[in-house]
Amino acid sequence: SSHSDAVLIREHATSLSVEADFTTDLGVPHHVSVTVEAGPPVRKTIIANSDRLRSYADLVGITPVVIITPDEKAITNGSPTERRRFLDVVLSQASRTYLKDEIEYRRALKHRNAMLATARQERRPLASIETLLEPWTELAIEQGARIMERRAAFAAAFRPRLLKAYADISTSRETPSVEYLP
Repeated sequence: SSHSDAVLIREHATSLSVEADFTTDLGVPHHVSVTVEAGPPVRKTIIANSDRLRSYADLVGITPVVIITPDEKAITNGSPTERRRFLDVVLSQASRTYLKDEIEYRRALKHRNAMLATARQERRPLASIETLLEPWTELAIEQGARIMERRAAFAAAFRPRLLKAYADISTSRETPSVEYLP
């Protein structure tokens, strides 16, 4: 929020500005700038490639960057759901196909679960809606399998990077690991 951004402004300063110029793996240049003015009211300006954005959320996909701060304990100490959510955020930024699969998977589950709930509420036997459930079940299985494959591939590709980064910042004899166990 704007209020939490304002606490980043240096004491006795009236604003902060951050700019980044970078090039994607495909050679596409990007320029992003964020300015926060102390106010009151606090005002925030986000520019990405000459376009003014409404919020940081609008940067998703434009700037595929994920920042992990010490406050992100949910990734290491939280539930598997929190870690999957983190993976989904990272992979959705890196791949529109992953995001599409994730959306389709959730849609299929939502429809399937709604049909099951209605049948349960109306005390109808499962066999009476089996043919109606089948397409949603198949879609959920197909999309779920693709999501699992991409998560596993990410974990395998990320593992050597984690080991190198850990070795660069730590003198510990511990060895971190990343595994995806669906």
